[in-house]
Amino acid sequence: MKRLIFLTGFIFVFSLFFIVNWTFLLLDYFLFPRFTKLHVRNPLFITGLTRTGSTLLYNALYQDRFFTSMKLWEIIFAPSITQRMIIRFLTKPAPVYEFLSHRALPFIEKHLFGGIKNIHPARFLEIEEDEFVFYQIFSSGSLFFLFPRIRHFLKYSRFDESFSEKSRKRAMRFFRRIIQRHLHFHGREKFYLSKSPSHTARIKSLRDTFHDANFIYLLREPEKVIPSTFSLFRAIRESNHVPVNDRKEFLKDGLELADHWLRHPLRIIRQSPKAKIIVIHSNDLFNKLKKVIRTIYEEFDYQFRPILYEDLEEFNMNRHKSNHTYVLEEFGLSKKILKERFSDLYNALMREKANI
Repeated sequence: MKRLIFLTGFIFVFSLFFIVNWTFLLLDYFLFPRFTKLHVRNPLFITGLTRTGSTLLYNALYQDRFFTSMKLWEIIFAPSITQRMIIRFLTKPAPVYEFLSHRALPFIEKHLFGGIKNIHPARFLEIEEDEFVFYQIFSSGSLFFLFPRIRHFLKYSRFDESFSEKSRKRAMRFFRRIIQRHLHFHGREKFYLSKSPSHTARIKSLRDTFHDANFIYLLREPEKVIPSTFSLFRAIRESNHVPVNDRKEFLKDGLELADHWLRHPLRIIRQSPKAKIIVIHSNDLFNKLKKVIRTIYEEFDYQFRPILYEDLEEFNMNRHKSNHTYVLEEFGLSKKILKERFSDLYNALMREKANI
């Protein structure tokens, strides 16, 4: 019954947002037609398996205001320029903004995201994964969180290989238009910063769409990443009242996804030596954050501002680290199983790791 109520509510709300968002997205072409001419220059995409520290890196880079990223409220409530203009106007009075930011939105967050707050805290006024914009064209593998079987959505975890060139170009054209809208609203002089594990499956398509794009692939030991990922998946599904009925299939599909997200970027790095992709290990990220940031700027020719070090001094790393704990064996896994399956891929990526 809970699942039926949840799905009914989700379909109603999603349909409402879908109609409203697409109405305003189309209005942008009439009200702000020049946004389509805007060049998305040197965007930076953070990729890799989930649970690798990507949220930490994402928020650390965002300290530099030369970067701009989508906040959760923009992704869900206002993907169009027109919507953002209207919301900015309506929330300009201080009492309205205070009520929304300190009362209404935290209340919604508590009830909507409470089930995963210890794994992946989500807040409307903070930057979030732009994966959710793909919901507008039904092109996101994370839709599997709403349905019993992952298998039906595994093709999205192999985006570059599973879809025709026409389908991939259509999805990337939509994504480029969304980013152009974002830059039109926040400043065309800025660099777009994105974080989404799902972009790992789209690296080739993103490179074909944004020819001067830069990529960071975050690497972490499989025995740490994969069980934590399974735990995250399970927690999100349980919060959506979608139980894991077939544990063997759930395990098989999850390992298949992890395999491809290790193998695909490695293949691109080897086949395209000039690809602007750097591999960063999570240990370096956690222990040498400033050096990691400096390496990224030097590798991709972003202008480094020494004052950024001062901003990072005030940056609370622990705020963006997960408090989540899990037990390896509860998912039918062991260090031996993971080592046998992933050690070769992991070691090969380690050889490509940036020297921090």
